[in-house]
Amino acid sequence: MNRRTVVLLFTLSSILSIASIFLISAFTVSPDKISGNGNLGLIFLPVYCIFLIASMTFGFLLLRRIKIHAILPIIALFMLVFSTIQEFRLIKHRIQAVGGGIDEPNSKIYRLNWINQYTNDIWANGYIWLIAISLIVLIAYLFKRQKNEFSI
Repeated sequence: MNRRTVVLLFTLSSILSIASIFLISAFTVSPDKISGNGNLGLIFLPVYCIFLIASMTFGFLLLRRIKIHAILPIIALFMLVFSTIQEFRLIKHRIQAVGGGIDEPNSKIYRLNWINQYTNDIWANGYIWLIAISLIVLIAYLFKRQKNEFSI
């Protein structure tokens, strides 16, 4: 694949994975409401996973073909730490909002699994997307550093 094709595929898969995040979020039930329609967000979760993996793959291929400036891995590391902290805060807040985990009898998600209509958006959100892309940038940088192909 030439560079232009890789850029196009990375852009397209990124847009589709982000669109999937919005769809999953739209079908995630707010913890202050009661759901009676099942887990409609689950329909889009595999789609999100496919496009996220495609974004990571094409992002890696793209980064292998271009020079990586030394500031990019520093930014990626910052985004990785920031997104990971925010993801843990989101999970903690969501578990508190539904009244506890899946083994808490007073919880809305009692006896459900962790992928349910109240917790879909803790599995597919912008923080997870940023974590994945940041990891790819860092991995590509390490590959390039091994070959001594990066610019300072």
